[in-house]
Amino acid sequence: MKYISLFCFLTFNVCFSSLMDVSEIEPGMRGIGKTVFNQTKIEEFQVEIIDVMKNVSPRGDIILARLSGGSIPGGLEKTGVIAGMSGSPVYINGKLIGALAYTWSFLKEPIAGITPIREILEIIDVDKQSKASPQNQQFKLTNSKNNFRHIPLPLAISSSALFSCPEFSTELDDFLSGYGLLPVFVGGIGSDSMPIELEPGAAIGTVLIQGDMRVAAIGTLTYRDGDKILGLGHPIFLGGKVELPLIAGVIHSVMPSQALSFKMFSPTRPIGMITQDRASGIMGKIGKTTPMVPIKVAIQSQETDTIYSYESIEHKNLLPILLNTIILNSIVARGNILGESTIKADMILKIKTDHRRVIKLSQMISGDASAIGIAVSLVDPIARLINNEFEKVKIEDIAIRLDIENKKRTTFIEKLVADKEKVKPGDSLEITIGLRSFQGKFDTKKIKIQIPKETPVGRLALIVANADSTYLLELARTPERLTAKSFTQLIEQIEKLGRKNEMQISGYVPQKGVVVEAQELPNPPLFLKQVLTRPKKTVAITESSLILRHSLTFDEIIQGVVSLNLIVER
Repeated sequence: MKYISLFCFLTFNVCFSSLMDVSEIEPGMRGIGKTVFNQTKIEEFQVEIIDVMKNVSPRGDIILARLSGGSIPGGLEKTGVIAGMSGSPVYINGKLIGALAYTWSFLKEPIAGITPIREILEIIDVDKQSKASPQNQQFKLTNSKNNFRHIPLPLAISSSALFSCPEFSTELDDFLSGYGLLPVFVGGIGSDSMPIELEPGAAIGTVLIQGDMRVAAIGTLTYRDGDKILGLGHPIFLGGKVELPLIAGVIHSVMPSQALSFKMFSPTRPIGMITQDRASGIMGKIGKTTPMVPIKVAIQSQETDTIYSYESIEHKNLLPILLNTIILNSIVARGNILGESTIKADMILKIKTDHRRVIKLSQMISGDASAIGIAVSLVDPIARLINNEFEKVKIEDIAIRLDIENKKRTTFIEKLVADKEKVKPGDSLEITIGLRSFQGKFDTKKIKIQIPKETPVGRLALIVANADSTYLLELARTPERLTAKSFTQLIEQIEKLGRKNEMQISGYVPQKGVVVEAQELPNPPLFLKQVLTRPKKTVAITESSLILRHSLTFDEIIQGVVSLNLIVER
């Protein structure tokens, strides 16, 4: 009985007489559990204690129990333990012994593990003593895919994109299940108007996306004292001190499964904040909610002109894949079936580092499954930003505009000629670029470029390609620029990638250049080369120097690379 005195001093007004310590529990004891099987009604099910497993984790025990009953057809004897029952309070002789939290897949009987109430209540002391800042950006995969694990939380996802794109559905399933979540791709849009009594046994959880699509996880409330709650009996993300939205839920049905049955539900809007996410459960407070990242996706096409509004939790691992889901959902929602199309995307990111910044990105994809391609091209820069090594980044706002055309728009560069083979520094040169559209006609475009006055005598190589290919060629020529040396350089790299509808004409001379701190100094003076080329990790020599750059923007994707050699003379 060494834990009785501890219960008397907890912040929650818990009297030891209403609790039963794990040391008092014996095999054969019978009791009840509480959870929601339908709508919001809290109902009882039967519990029989099998045994107590001591020291399963440091100072952690698990109470093994056999479940039965419940209002579902055939009872728990037919469905087995149900995902979504995590946190269901279990009572013996009216005393709370803990929360339903663990099970095994493919069991022939509804056998579960119960987290003792003592371990759950310890979260309160941890919360009182914790002076750390919320770690919403830091928690990682729990890697809970094994034979003995906590009961996964059903994760309802209301996204038509997941039915149109089975490859992405599988990828998302694998990713989220690594956090101990069970993706259910038929979740409802919400039940905000239904009154819900937040008592032990009620459905609670957290939301990852809300707005025109919702992604939310559900479990069960274990204990409430005023506006404070404890629940689940296991972590959501094992995030420690966090600030996650707290939601309630409406259970539509229990879906029986041989692997693991689960609750089909709709989430409410946030009703509070989860502040602790620990191994033995979660702690939250009803009332004030936590800010989420606002995300707007504007869709412009021949069929529609609309704006979808979402909010997402901010997390360096979850936000990219959640944004991917949001983009795909927006495209599919307006009727596109992920077939052949051309999508031009403009994205504005508002971020906060040491100060606020605005980053503008433009991307364009054309061809089959361009929706998937444009989503990846927009998500990758955000993943690089929030996982960068230079500065801590907070994403404050994301605005995306997608212009969609249901046909392929691609132009191939096939030819490059100039009006003269020999030029002088400062000359004007007219070049003709041969272009062929996809399944279309051949055309030419004449462009005048200026030969820089500082161009040295000798060979001048002109290369024409899209901006994305040009940047990759630049990285091959100067691999030292692959790794950004500062946050500013990282942003420059991000803004240069993906511009496949921009044609660039680049001119190179066969004279050595210098790359300093990932920045190229094209055709530097000889004395500067001698000073900078002393052995340094941040300095590198290039075998050629960029001498000119001319850009043109098109309404289609540019593909292909052509080159032309000229002679520069005095």
